[in-house]
Amino acid sequence: MTMAITEELFTVEGSAHGPYAAIPVPDSWGPYDPISVTRDIAERIVHDLMTCDAGCDLTAAWEGSNLVFTRDDERSEIIRPQPDGRYRIGGLWPWAPWETARQKAVQALTEWGITAHDDEDAGRSWLIIGWDQSAARFPHMLAEPYMVLYLYNDADDDLTITRPPVQGDRWHVVAGDGTGVERTLTTYQAGHLDECVTAIAEWVTDPLPTAGAPMPTAGAVLLAALTQRGITVHTDWVGMSYAVPLDSATPAPTVRDRPHLSVADRNCSIDHAAADHTGWTVFLHGESGNPIGDPLYIAGDGAPINCAADSTMTAEFIANLLNRAG
Repeated sequence: MTMAITEELFTVEGSAHGPYAAIPVPDSWGPYDPISVTRDIAERIVHDLMTCDAGCDLTAAWEGSNLVFTRDDERSEIIRPQPDGRYRIGGLWPWAPWETARQKAVQALTEWGITAHDDEDAGRSWLIIGWDQSAARFPHMLAEPYMVLYLYNDADDDLTITRPPVQGDRWHVVAGDGTGVERTLTTYQAGHLDECVTAIAEWVTDPLPTAGAPMPTAGAVLLAALTQRGITVHTDWVGMSYAVPLDSATPAPTVRDRPHLSVADRNCSIDHAAADHTGWTVFLHGESGNPIGDPLYIAGDGAPINCAADSTMTAEFIANLLNRAG
């Protein structure tokens, strides 16, 4: 009985070279251990080495069926074909498993117990996460809420999950309401997948949204977090900010003329969509109601961030501040 050969994908560590289909040779494989490749793959490696300087001071050439690597004009290693015709290449630079954005995302979601589905009709360019995690099937996107997770690189206009994340990529989390309406919930740089997965985990554990219902405002998310902590909140009725009195007994009509905290998005709003939230700011106001100095708290860098996570942190900050003031 012949065992089927299971190949994996490798790249030169820290580079964009590859991926190369190969078999890791030792039972306990490490970056400088050899990988076993076919002649075609070995020729690809040589081409990358010669054209992209993948191996720094190394060059390579074929001498018949042998592959010769040379370092600083001195012969350093001869790779001869194995009986099966494959070449074992290792010890010259570190190899790394080629892990796609999809693999990273699926692993991170699985750790939360969340199932994601490939959208075959879209060429597996993104993952689809259904709100109902008890259903193993692909979600009915025109009948029930769902989320979409993918990488996007603005410079290359590249939307994908089929390659490893690279500099300039941003994760995008898009929420669909089940009627064909989609909105971006949050985006993060490629190295912040965990924040995206946390946002998805919070979403799938929320009560089921009604298909077609309006997306919650950022102010509603913050108000819920503040109310949960017993914090008295007053609106300005024009959707620009909340006021939190330092003395909870302050009459509502005079709150903004007395010492208080004001809370608003960086864009001076509380009625914007949670998906468009860019970070809460908290200012201290004195006896006359005028702001004092710089913000006590400010989140984000101007790009959309996770509204739920930011609202929780802001509410905790305000609760601790009021406790110290009291």
